[in-house]
Amino acid sequence: MVLLFEGYTLSYKGGYTAGYLFGWMIIETFISKIWKDYVESNKTKIDKKNLLDTNRWTTSHYIEILSLTNKMEEQVRELIHNLRKKRNKIVHEKITVDEKEALKCLNIARTILWNRIFNPKFPFKHLNNYKANMTDIEEIINKYLQKNSNK
Repeated sequence: MVLLFEGYTLSYKGGYTAGYLFGWMIIETFISKIWKDYVESNKTKIDKKNLLDTNRWTTSHYIEILSLTNKMEEQVRELIHNLRKKRNKIVHEKITVDEKEALKCLNIARTILWNRIFNPKFPFKHLNNYKANMTDIEEIINKYLQKNSNK
């Protein structure tokens, strides 16, 4: 969560590219964790050690396999791949991003983080209808608070 707050802080202070990279680090970390959970939960005879070898598998591979195994919808796959490609351009071609792109990446990271906490079986929920603004998090928080106030 600290990375998320740092990313928003950087973006609000005009450090959009740095904010984007913070958002991507969060997304990439959670995709790796989702991949690891998937491999470790698989009951078949697979070579888990090789599937978890980060020297052979990249985030791009994880995205593709999660999509093929229906853990990620096609729209979400495209969204995440586009973010990954933008990250690669930032790092390798030294491009910069604007406020909208930075906040979009951070908001997607926030949504995945939120889902991992409150909806772990569906970490990519709400991403196929992604909005590049903050109102969706308010809706999620209100629903969560209403649900838990009835207990």
